[in-house]
Amino acid sequence: MERVYKNFTGGYSKEKDGKEATHVILTVDEYNKLIKDLKDAQGDKRRAEEKAEKDIRSYKAEANNIISKEREANQKSLEALESDLKGTRVEIDRLNDLNANLSRIMRERANAKRGLKPKKEHNGYLVLDSQQYNYNFHYLIQRRSINYALPCWKVKIQTPYDSSIPFNTIKTDIEKDFLNLFKALGLNRYFQNGLLESKSKDFIDKLWNEDFNFVFRVTYKSNYKTGLWEIELLVRASLTVPENMRIV
Repeated sequence: MERVYKNFTGGYSKEKDGKEATHVILTVDEYNKLIKDLKDAQGDKRRAEEKAEKDIRSYKAEANNIISKEREANQKSLEALESDLKGTRVEIDRLNDLNANLSRIMRERANAKRGLKPKKEHNGYLVLDSQQYNYNFHYLIQRRSINYALPCWKVKIQTPYDSSIPFNTIKTDIEKDFLNLFKALGLNRYFQNGLLESKSKDFIDKLWNEDFNFVFRVTYKSNYKTGLWEIELLVRASLTVPENMRIV
């Protein structure tokens, strides 16, 4: 291989000082080798590209297979969970129906025992007594504890639930009755125990001047003499008790 430049006669002269080569003259063997090397390189490139495409297809197929298996496994797990959830819901519904039936039977028996009619329709609650009461609210004002007595009424109510039933169970059952019970007694609102104590004195004063009546404390008592649970309500004002909820 020779590096040459094109001279003024149109021929080629060897590269000299000050004359940079413009062409390269190859022998036939050199040229053939260059062409062979070029073809080999192109072949290597083509084979590398084909291998890369094949590997990519293989990786994609493997990934899709893994995803498909995972999706199938997840679907089976989801179906199993849904089946378990459905079974759990069925069991919960069954237990709720059983509890409702037991509560209904218990109420009807208590109503019959106390002579409340009609025994199937009566809510089973009787107002035992209602008396004036002063409830002490405690406020911390400028690091001083202040007792603030508010006039209210203490109302004792007999429930239809047997006193042998555990508190946590009976509390849940009685609280389910609160809406209808409070409505029957003309109580418009229920503040859970301790809620009013978190309010300001101004809020309490304003509330006590409202026209509507409300419950702000509920306590429970298991009366083993009567064999029934009782609840005691603290309400803002006196109640008008329906005749069917009075002791005859």
